[in-house]
Amino acid sequence: MHGERSFKSILQVYALLQRISHSPMDYAGDREWLGILATQGSLAEYSNKELGIRSCAMGTFRRSASRALSVGFKGLDELRRDAHAKLLATYASPKPQRPKGRRQYQSEIADLKMRLDKASKDFMQMQIIFHKFRYITEQLATDDHIRDRKVWWLREMREIEIIFSVVTS
Repeated sequence: MHGERSFKSILQVYALLQRISHSPMDYAGDREWLGILATQGSLAEYSNKELGIRSCAMGTFRRSASRALSVGFKGLDELRRDAHAKLLATYASPKPQRPKGRRQYQSEIADLKMRLDKASKDFMQMQIIFHKFRYITEQLATDDHIRDRKVWWLREMREIEIIFSVVTS
């Protein structure tokens, strides 16, 4: 009977840790959770009759977790650390960033200009490719003077592939 209660309690602890890990904001209002999740021992000592969790010695806690859970005690402890970290992150205030200096802005501007130039070149090359495609379709549709259409088409496509390889490189 005693072992069965420990198993049920461990399962409830595991379910509680999963809830804290998935939605830490629900538990952020009570700083007591940080103390409970801080160490393995404090989690083993935690009891809550409403949740069906009872306290036990650390050895019993470890043994029961190893037997009751498929992830074992290590999995339970990893979940405890994850829940603690996520709960701690809800209390952490973001660090104020230092204002950027002139040099940072200048390097950012230079980087953006380089990216804009590259995008502009790529756009112009793509325009050339589209015009070339229009020319090919018009010639194939209207020009009766092309002797071997397939050879002519292959030659034009090679030119487009050259332009396209420059765009993608």
